Amino acid sequence: MSSGRALETLGKIIEAQGGDPSVLDDPALLPQAAEVEVFRAPRDGVVAQIEPRKIGRAILELGGGRRTIEEEIDPSVGFVIPAKPGDRVKTGEPLASVFARNRDGIETGFRALREAIIIGDEGRLTPLITHRVTASGVERLA
Repeated sequence: MSSGRALETLGKIIEAQGGDPSVLDDPALLPQAAEVEVFRAPRDGVVAQIEPRKIGRAILELGGGRRTIEEEIDPSVGFVIPAKPGDRVKTGEPLASVFARNRDGIETGFRALREAIIIGDEGRLTPLITHRVTASGVERLA
């Protein structure tokens, strides 16, 4: 990292996949969503759960993924979700940002986030790693 070799390697990977490695020096070159809006906590509480499948399905609806190989991916759409399970939140506090092509996409994103981010009265921090895949199978970590 400190030598700069990691960034140089990433640039080579981007170029090998047909991308423009100059985005590493100037992120403004990346595609930008036409609409961006912050999704805020509907109430005080604790982020009890964030449902990844609901987020993934919403990204498909926004155009950030594909159902068939022929569909084109819009790299400018999606979510940034800094909220994590176990976080205490207050009403109106930012939980996520929605990046979309238009207002309909913002509404689609908000609808998905309302379903996917569960605010409870109590919660606990969930571990980042819950299972390990080995040659003998999948192990659940304690």
